[in-house]
Parts: sequence; structure tokens; C-alpha cells
Amino acid sequence: MVSRYRLIKEYPGSPKLGHEEYFENSEYYSKNWKGTQFYDKYPEFWEEMVEKEYEVLSVNNNPGGKPRWPIHAVRRLSDGEIFTIGDKLHGYDLGRAVNLTGFKEESGRLLVGHRDLGFIELKNTKKPKVLFTSYDGVDIYEGDGYVMLDKLYWNTSKCIASKYTTTNNLVYLYFSSPEEAEKYLILNKPVLTLNDVYRHIPGGIPFHFADLRKLVEEKIKYRK
Repeated sequence: MVSRYRLIKEYPGSPKLGHEEYFENSEYYSKNWKGTQFYDKYPEFWEEMVEKEYEVLSVNNNPGGKPRWPIHAVRRLSDGEIFTIGDKLHGYDLGRAVNLTGFKEESGRLLVGHRDLGFIELKNTKKPKVLFTSYDGVDIYEGDGYVMLDKLYWNTSKCIASKYTTTNNLVYLYFSSPEEAEKYLILNKPVLTLNDVYRHIPGGIPFHFADLRKLVEEKIKYRK
């Protein structure tokens, strides 16, 4: 990797103030670096020029005090990718995506990451692709848990999303959590008879019971 340096103070035999040179980050200097011997002797006279790799799009406004993570969203200038607090990130050896919880600025470079897992450089950060969106409207990423509901037998299975996961089977519905799958089961699984409904309604047969009976008869006829 080659870095750029600017002369910030002149010394005997040095180029003019503000002169720029290139330095190779290895055990050898670049052949283009003509002041190697001077850099070795006067390294404090040279300043590394760090090119800005991001643009801050929004910050956390906290009138009651200083926020822990003042930056809320940035744009990576190399490819235009936008990173916002709460986004999913790749870059950790966990087999799953994690939530972006904060940004840290260090020496002109931006680090992004998770408060409990550590931070990585923005240039090395990847945003995972959504594998599918669950029936209840939640984006599912590789490594996320989800629940598969069999509409034929009305049972559920807990699963882990991977790049091999397919969701084009019409027999199944896919939910983000057991709770969401349970809500669907309660509202849609056919478990009550007309007699069950009749016995649990105070006052006997309601006014629209005949309409309800007709609906059941139509459904039975349709299934035949």
C-alpha cells in the first residue's frame, strides 16, 4: 500500500514546504521517494495525507447530553454505500450479520461496528444482502433465525437462514419469530366447529349465525 506525505516543516536540503511525496508501507521505500534519507532523519517533518473515505450524512442530536455515538449515518465515497445505525453488517467471524451500533473516528479513518464485538475499518465493511422478507414483514439475513409454518399440517419449525434457503414453497409461510407464527396460527388454523362457536357466545345463537353457517357450508363444498 502506498501512502502520501506532505512536508510540513523545511529542513536543510529538503524540498519546499508543502511538497508531496509517496511512501510505500513496507520494509522498502518506493523508488519514487527521493528524500528517503531525509525522512529517516526527520520523520516529524512529514505528515501523512489521509484521503477522506466517507461523508457524514446525519448525526445524533441529543439536547439532554452528548450521545455516545454522535454519527448516525455516513456515505462511503469509494462506492456510494450508505451505512446507518441499525444496519446489518458483515465482517465478524460469527456466521451471521450483526447490527451496526456505532461509528468511531481515528486518525482520519472511520471505524464501524458493534459495541460488544469491536470495530472494523469502513473500507473493509460489507452490508449483507437480504435473503428474504418474512410473512410478517421482517428482512431476514444469513445466520438469522426464523420460523417455518406448514399450512397443510399447521406445525412450525425453527430454522437458521443460509444462502441455500429457499422460500418459494407455497405450502409454507416464513415468520421472523415464534410469536409471530403463533399469532398467525391463532387467527387462521381451523380448530373450531359451529357448535364450539354457539356454546361460547352468551345469549345463544347470534343474529348472524345463519350467515356464519352458510360460509362454513360454502367452504366445505369448495374443498370437495
